[in-house]
Amino acid sequence: CAMQSTREKQSYTKQMMPCSLFCKIIDDISEFPDKLKVLRINGQGEPMLNPDFCKMIVYAKEKNIADWIETITNGSCLNPELNQNLANSGIDRIRISVEALSSNGYKNIANAKIDFDKFIDNIRDLHEKCRGKTEIYIKTVNVSVQTEEDKNRFYEIFEDICDRIFIDNVIDRK
Repeated sequence: CAMQSTREKQSYTKQMMPCSLFCKIIDDISEFPDKLKVLRINGQGEPMLNPDFCKMIVYAKEKNIADWIETITNGSCLNPELNQNLANSGIDRIRISVEALSSNGYKNIANAKIDFDKFIDNIRDLHEKCRGKTEIYIKTVNVSVQTEEDKNRFYEIFEDICDRIFIDNVIDRK
């Protein structure tokens, strides 16, 4: 993924939930009399770094343990092959958190090197492949789009390549 160094990826890979454990948890959940309302698959770090991510979604969908399955991602791992696998997995919603509106913005805000144009192309590809099957939800926070010009640019860039879009307000709790 574009937003993580090799060292970070290796560290995260060691912490990933193995597919076998995930399947055991899903099997255990399936023993309950009622389905979950939502199964949200994410946690610490980027969930799509797990090479079994799409297999996990497929397994959970086959077990029919939730009304709704979703994930939250920074979108940095998206690529045409993963996008097709996501579209085929049955996932109901993919929420993509946008940190900035340019490559330089990502460098300044997230300290991540990202090709912003490729990032947008990958989201567009995901949206096209998932159309009618998976809701693509793009969100950012108001500290990333502080001016009216930034807010307008955010909507201009993303509103045609997602199903839902939102700017979340972060409140200073001082």
